[in-house]
Amino acid sequence: MADTLPVGAAGITVWELGRPHEAAGLYNPGTTTVYLDDNPMQDPAADGTPLNPGANCIWTEDRALYVGVAVGTTGRIQVRGNADGIFDPAQISTQLIAQGLPALIAAQISIQGAPPIDQPGLLLSDVQVVASGVAPANTAVLDVTRYTMVEVWATETGIAAPNTNWRHLVLNWYSDLTGVDRIHGQHYYYGAFDGTQGIKVPVPGGAKGLQITSTAAVTVQQATLTYRVYAAMRATSPSSWNGNDNARVSGFVGLQSDGFAGIFNMSRVAAPIGTTTDYPRPYEGEALFSVNAPGVAGAATQALLYDLVDGTNFAKLVLPVSAGGISAMSKIIIPRRPIRCDVVQGGAGSWAVSLAMTPW
Repeated sequence: MADTLPVGAAGITVWELGRPHEAAGLYNPGTTTVYLDDNPMQDPAADGTPLNPGANCIWTEDRALYVGVAVGTTGRIQVRGNADGIFDPAQISTQLIAQGLPALIAAQISIQGAPPIDQPGLLLSDVQVVASGVAPANTAVLDVTRYTMVEVWATETGIAAPNTNWRHLVLNWYSDLTGVDRIHGQHYYYGAFDGTQGIKVPVPGGAKGLQITSTAAVTVQQATLTYRVYAAMRATSPSSWNGNDNARVSGFVGLQSDGFAGIFNMSRVAAPIGTTTDYPRPYEGEALFSVNAPGVAGAATQALLYDLVDGTNFAKLVLPVSAGGISAMSKIIIPRRPIRCDVVQGGAGSWAVSLAMTPW
């Protein structure tokens, strides 16, 4: 049940001090603001709590209620017995429209523009010939103020495997476009030999500029290096991703990738005598490293994993001499670096071998 009461210049008393009553819902169905208090008001506009047109509130039980209006106006107050049912979506919508909120939003869109949701566009294509033992030139500071994500691709040609070449690439983020105020840096390693590899990252908050820097490859070889940077605006924050378009390259190593890294398999139908090498694109963390061969003749055979940055051998599995099938496995910790996998056969002839490296 709801009672709608007129409010004139003298104000009205709904419940006097000391009069018991249940909690109630109050709603202003009029076009002018009314003022509420639990004491009589000399100046409602100065002393009372405003209840704007279309607004509602809950008035607690046994609390006195006096309602007034500003000088020269009249109003109405609706008292509802059900304090839990006062929120009316239609009334809220009417109140928002009456207060001019849609017009304010439209005005801000007109001033600032609606944010675009677009496909990645090419922001930079930088091709350079990198001399032996020389670091690639830094890119210009790229303007990323209107983007939420970037993809960075690096293509190396002219450097051949076996790979002891690696680069330390840094995404330098700046709060300006002059490259002075550096606010964040993201560090990656990748194997610098023929192939293309990329990383997609969100633009950090507050970043306006992006510059790519990189170290010289460890082994002294000339190379042609191409940086490509794509950028796009997205309505939601993009997830990180990395990948490559050549199975022989290492990929960027710097953070967990989403669905592209994590499993490495190497199979050889007839591994030759000596060393067979592959370059897995790793992830950082724990993994199960396993090797299997149907038969190893002659001398013991080893599977070794190397950190390409400092040359450290961080994991080794040894297959003893066996005429029948043999396998070995070990839990390892993969570093945040490019890695190399060597299988060294000590026996005569050739044999089949398979390796696997899977997340723990």
